[in-house]
Amino acid sequence: MKVIMKGKQSKNSLTSHLSESDLVDFLINKSRWSIGLVNKFQDHLNNCHDCWTKWNKVRWDKALNSRGMKELYQYLGHDFKEYFDSSWAIAEEWLRQNPHTEKEVAEFYKTNSSYLYNLVVWYESGDREDFKKDFDNLIVRFKVNSVIDYGCGVGNDGLFLLENKWLVNFVDYDCPSVDFLKWRMKKRNVRAPVLNVEEIDLLPEMDMFWAIDVLEHMKNPLWAVERLPSKTRVFAHRSQFGNNAGGRHPCHFCFDEMKLGKALSKRGFKHIPWPVLSVWIKN
Repeated sequence: MKVIMKGKQSKNSLTSHLSESDLVDFLINKSRWSIGLVNKFQDHLNNCHDCWTKWNKVRWDKALNSRGMKELYQYLGHDFKEYFDSSWAIAEEWLRQNPHTEKEVAEFYKTNSSYLYNLVVWYESGDREDFKKDFDNLIVRFKVNSVIDYGCGVGNDGLFLLENKWLVNFVDYDCPSVDFLKWRMKKRNVRAPVLNVEEIDLLPEMDMFWAIDVLEHMKNPLWAVERLPSKTRVFAHRSQFGNNAGGRHPCHFCFDEMKLGKALSKRGFKHIPWPVLSVWIKN
């Protein structure tokens, strides 16, 4: 099925299975496509198991020779599972545990190892947005050079910043992803504090709070706002509150983002326009 031609929507309605070449094109070029066409592709992947399986392979193919995937292979050794569909593994484990309380949710993240694959494939395949230009703009516009990488996981953004001379404080649960992050820092010969979110009353004094697809995993995302230090001047996040993505992300909680905005406003932040991200600045 030929769905697109040079990035333009065809007359087809994505009712048939997508080919692997369609999905490769989507992965490489979606940043240049219309929002409508991107959403159409994403909706199809959310509702077609066969196409999702191809999509998992396409992303793995793109990520296999990356620095991050080579590190994961070396870290896991004989336990490494090539082409592992971590998205469905996470969803199935969440449904099996069925966490409801904050303590149960925390326990899920402290023990889940599928996120090692999930976060590396997502980042290294290019499926996740590249925020390098955003970091450059934040430096120029707001003079930031230190960051709280909140919900850091395997450290995809924080490691990049650390290697580019930013001051970084990683914050997350004590979990398999953070164990891998600590291993990666040793391998790359860089150092930064890794803080257990359960053991801190106040987040560290850094210029910027950074959280990408993290706050929707919290029962109460206002917890982070309430613990911001006074010197934090930029609050940048991207959150998918309530977006379950075809059942693969039942761990995304619904939350009224207006409440998050009101809490930030009370702390002296104001929202500014920014592509993809939600960025709040304190004057």
